[in-house]
Amino acid sequence: AALIEPGPEFDFNIWLALLGGESQRPAAEAALDEALQRRILRPAGQHRYLFRPADVAKTLAESLPQEQQNDWHRRIAQLLVERQANPTLIGYHYEQTGMAEKSAKYLEAAGARAMAANAINQAIRCYSRAVELVETQSGYEALGSLYRQQGDWTNSVRAFQQALEMAQTLNEVNIEARLPNELAFTMWLSDDYKKADQYASAVLKLS
Repeated sequence: AALIEPGPEFDFNIWLALLGGESQRPAAEAALDEALQRRILRPAGQHRYLFRPADVAKTLAESLPQEQQNDWHRRIAQLLVERQANPTLIGYHYEQTGMAEKSAKYLEAAGARAMAANAINQAIRCYSRAVELVETQSGYEALGSLYRQQGDWTNSVRAFQQALEMAQTLNEVNIEARLPNELAFTMWLSDDYKKADQYASAVLKLS
């Protein structure tokens, strides 16, 4: 239960599924009742429970051998994928097992979901962590757009330039054309018309 989320909370239904499903409900509920009586846990609403104090969860998780922790993180990730759960949490578990590419994939999905909901800061956190794990052209391009929405021209330009460098190695002309246009738009918004013109002109030189 302590491994299910990075914080001290967990979902009882996820925990029950990890234990083996409905056949394990009586034992799980008995363990839960004892933990509540001993004040190790307290209810957090909607079938969720919270370790008290919070560092109990960390202590319990760290008491497991690393190999066992990795195995549980892998099993939790697979269960969450089956349940189409929060991609941020799925990405967290894959990262804990060292599966960087899978983690980055789900973090980018979480970033896209946050972007669609106009949760800009959350989207930036997701995409930033994704490209720290595995650099992708799509991740940097998304960051460029997000920073631009915040009016952070410096980071927007930096992200678009990194995306452009990756696109040039892929030799995909459609992407190579789109990214200088994105850079031109960012520079135009920041009132740097000379650089905006340079990026726009670069597009015309592509085949």
